[in-house]
Amino acid sequence: MSRDNHFANGSTLSVLLDRTLLVLSAVTTAILFIWLLYYSSHGLNLADEGFYLNVIANPFSYAINIPPSLFGFVFDWPYQWAGGDIAVLRMANVTLTMALGWILSFLVNRRLWTVCWPRAAVLSAGIASLALVAFHIWLLLTPNYYTLNIQSVLMVMIGLLLAVQ
Repeated sequence: MSRDNHFANGSTLSVLLDRTLLVLSAVTTAILFIWLLYYSSHGLNLADEGFYLNVIANPFSYAINIPPSLFGFVFDWPYQWAGGDIAVLRMANVTLTMALGWILSFLVNRRLWTVCWPRAAVLSAGIASLALVAFHIWLLLTPNYYTLNIQSVLMVMIGLLLAVQ
């Protein structure tokens, strides 16, 4: 008895699997990103975040005391732009980290694979969500020297990929 098997040649299964994985990548990345943005207005860790927020709010008073980590000077203008709102500052930090991760993964995807632009964008967003792991490790969404290090490494890698093209 012969069965009608649409997956015999494998191409239909491959296309179905490819589209399913792309949709799952897009949905899980959006859920993770929105989840972090939602919780950026909750909680305050007075031990670490108090130090970070004081340095960001007035970096010039800590310039001599903390010379190796001058992250306050970098994050002072976003703090001023946010009007001192910690939730907006956290959202900007998460968004910047995600955007830099997406740009880096998009450049790598376009360099290594020949896929269409929308597919590369979705794949890059899924890969870029790995940059958000930085917020899980220290449980802080407030800009600090850890996120500044991750963002600077992402910027250097983006610059190297753009320079080689």
